[in-house]
Amino acid sequence: MKDSRKEKIQQDVFERNLETFKLLISDKRFQKSVKEWRERIGIEIGNKKQDSEEYWEELFLNDNKALDTFSENILVEFNLPKTFENAVAAHVLTGGINETIDIPYSNYNFYFKEQWLGDSYPTTKHVRYWDVGLITYNRMSKDEFSFAIEELREWQNVIFPDTDSFKVSKLKNIEEKLLIEQLCIKRTRERKVINSYYVDLLEKQLGSGKISQEVYDESVRKNIKEKPDIIEIKGGYTTENIKEELADMNIDKTTDAIKKIISRLKKYRVNGFIDKSRLDKM
Repeated sequence: MKDSRKEKIQQDVFERNLETFKLLISDKRFQKSVKEWRERIGIEIGNKKQDSEEYWEELFLNDNKALDTFSENILVEFNLPKTFENAVAAHVLTGGINETIDIPYSNYNFYFKEQWLGDSYPTTKHVRYWDVGLITYNRMSKDEFSFAIEELREWQNVIFPDTDSFKVSKLKNIEEKLLIEQLCIKRTRERKVINSYYVDLLEKQLGSGKISQEVYDESVRKNIKEKPDIIEIKGGYTTENIKEELADMNIDKTTDAIKKIISRLKKYRVNGFIDKSRLDKM
């Protein structure tokens, strides 16, 4: 479906550019300009010498400034896009064009800045692309522009590392999240401590092997349940404490929200700077 859409867009661009070029070469001003440039270059259309390779070798090997600049000057004079350069050059030098080769099918292209990573070029290691850019040569239709943006997105997905860190709208308010993470580092669990001679005795019996761990645990649970007055809460810096501390800073977060923030940051720290597209190649 996408290929057929691309073909249709390119065909529309080609037909429009071909019509434009046909209109251009029928223009008297253009014909006059072409004639003047041919004279400056030394081209005579219809000269049988043009059929020989020697003719063209001599023409291009000579220091001919007009030959170096004519196509660009014509593009500027008639407000033509850079993509028309081949067609203009072919028409000036030979009097005709190869429509399927010289007439542009697209008004955009892409450029890539790359660097081979390793000791030599090419290397056993992969190539790293630093830039990918969309170059436009002319005003585009809505369909062509939309398709160009889609292709740009695809190229971005292909050549840039597949990490989580740079995904859009995933790490808003990062400073606030990092603050919460720092506070959560200090989290410790509350401990229920039973201050009783009986429990001390149980611990001694457990240590000497007179009772099993199972008997000890059951006895402690029984004391917690039946004698809550001997329970003391010690230590602990919990998510609830963090919530209260954040509230003092005018940051309103529920305990669930705090836990989700920490969980998400952990995932980013694991996946944020790893290229997942290369994991299977490592």
